[in-house]
Amino acid sequence: MRRLLSAVALLAVASLASAKPLASEDQLDVTDVAALKSGDWVQYDITTEFTPPGGGEKKVQKSSMKMACVKVDADSVWVEMSHSSEKEPDVEVVLLQYSKSQKKVTQAWTGKPGEAGKVLEVRPAAEKKAKSGKGSGKAGSEKLRVGDKEHDCVKLEVELTQIFGAREVKSKVTAWFAKSVSFAFRLDDEKIRAQMFGQVEWTGPAPTAGGMVKMTTETDTVKSTMALAGTGTDAKQTLEVK
Repeated sequence: MRRLLSAVALLAVASLASAKPLASEDQLDVTDVAALKSGDWVQYDITTEFTPPGGGEKKVQKSSMKMACVKVDADSVWVEMSHSSEKEPDVEVVLLQYSKSQKKVTQAWTGKPGEAGKVLEVRPAAEKKAKSGKGSGKAGSEKLRVGDKEHDCVKLEVELTQIFGAREVKSKVTAWFAKSVSFAFRLDDEKIRAQMFGQVEWTGPAPTAGGMVKMTTETDTVKSTMALAGTGTDAKQTLEVK
């Protein structure tokens, strides 16, 4: 379940929410980095509800994640990702330098906004594999309003079955993506869709690239919602690096 969420969230939640921030060469592979412009940013509110198997007290976690393109030069795109939660309210930032010619993240830093960033090791890219599990997916279109703006969205509905040890987990994912939102996912690439959603038999029109507007994921024990909270074109770099 966490792997589903982290894939769709560009691995940002997984890396920033861990005790030690992480960076990898392939961290922006699902994103149309070439389409980013300096100043582009998106912010998401994330709510996750956990219910123990067999019942018990439900736990709710809320967090916020922001992705911002803070600089574009001849060969590099600089992306800041920040994360905060009710449990850890202090914002933690990871700054990635992406090389357009090498098509990978080459340098990374981490720290608090306004502070000097500390160099973060960039791990080698992992072998690309489709997400475990099989299922069915339907692609369509739907308008979705966020604040005072209506987005024309590609709507993806996926039902997936995964095996974790001796346990079979069924999940349902519904996601909306729009060209009007930056940090577009490369949904038009079949391999990228397989990395995000698994070995899915798709029906409906071929999805096009777009930024995420909303995603809901449900299993028998977990329900999560990741919803666009804001977007803009005025992002500034918050970490100082040499």
